[in-house]
Amino acid sequence: LLLDKGEYLEALTIVNQIASAKNDVSDKVYLRALSQKVFIFMMSLPFEEAKETILKEISHQERRDISNDASMV
Repeated sequence: LLLDKGEYLEALTIVNQIASAKNDVSDKVYLRALSQKVFIFMMSLPFEEAKETILKEISHQERRDISNDASMV
């Protein structure tokens, strides 16, 4: 609902809580949280800033794992 309303900062707070609990959630939940972060950055920041933020906050391996997750298609 928050994303539908454009309340990206509020949604990011929740997604960050999930992502910070990496050891307490499944890999699938963790990757979904990261993919939501990518979405939020792309929707709420200018393109170049979003790109820089994604590269800084999400590792290369995590980005690969997100792109290879067929369950999100």
